[in-house]
Amino acid sequence: MFPIYDEIDKLGTPILFHCGHELSGIMLVRSSPDRIKRVKDNFPSLKIIAAHFGGFKLWDDVERYLLGRDIYLDTSYFFRYLDSKTVKRLLETHREDRLLFGTDFPLVDQIEDIEYLRRLDITLELKERIFYKNAQNLLGV
Repeated sequence: MFPIYDEIDKLGTPILFHCGHELSGIMLVRSSPDRIKRVKDNFPSLKIIAAHFGGFKLWDDVERYLLGRDIYLDTSYFFRYLDSKTVKRLLETHREDRLLFGTDFPLVDQIEDIEYLRRLDITLELKERIFYKNAQNLLGV
């Protein structure tokens, strides 16, 4: 995949990776946080979006390998698997300009995720960044 990543990087196009366990019944992990880190280390300017906050159900590895790095983390299929105190800590530990709202629709009702984030005890500025400002910046709109 490295030649493909190289071309994507040259184009300046973001690339989205499913990250963490899959809900396939066998819970495979094809894109783990350490693998995402390896790609980023080899392509420092590649715009990576790591879905499911960088690793569905691999939160310790997300903290170890991804938090604070120049990697976008989305919130799809993330909120309901951790308590709100942990969600808040993880969001506030990562770069505030590298957080994106995501839902995983139709598996998850996006209204529930919107309401969860609205109620979460984080600043309004961080909520706005997650909901739309960071996506606007990433996509140049």
